[in-house]
Amino acid sequence: MQLAKADDFIDKSVMSKIGGSATDFLVAFGIASVNLTVVVNHIVPFTILIIFGILFCYFFYRVVSKYYFQENGFEKGIFTFGWITGVVAVGIALLRTVDPKLESNTLDEFGLIVSIEILLITFGPLFILSEQHWLFTILTIGACAVLFLFFYYKKWVEFGNQKDM
Repeated sequence: MQLAKADDFIDKSVMSKIGGSATDFLVAFGIASVNLTVVVNHIVPFTILIIFGILFCYFFYRVVSKYYFQENGFEKGIFTFGWITGVVAVGIALLRTVDPKLESNTLDEFGLIVSIEILLITFGPLFILSEQHWLFTILTIGACAVLFLFFYYKKWVEFGNQKDM
């Protein structure tokens, strides 16, 4: 919209309300689609996964995100907490709880990461199934290095200037 110079015609508050409603529907339909007989039949592995998942998400939120995110660390940390639970809609719902007007621009900044994640999820299994897992690993590490250097050059990543959350 910015490239077409049409972003002046978009009302951010209306878009925020539409996004909030869509997120609520997404979470509700996700919960409604769970097959309860599968959960009951596999309760022990699910319980282990849930405990490990909660501990991992909490560790990332409390420890990793305070060193990684410089500006709006709490909002980005809570969004990432929801995201790494496996459902982006949960991250958006948590973000909208702590930042209802989306003033932190957290969703805008995570747009690049989402596109990278989609590429990894799409092409990763294809490389692995075609027995080219080493090529996929090398390409992924190389792309991460290039992105890191780009972020460092743009001063989006800093070292030695950690803030407590």
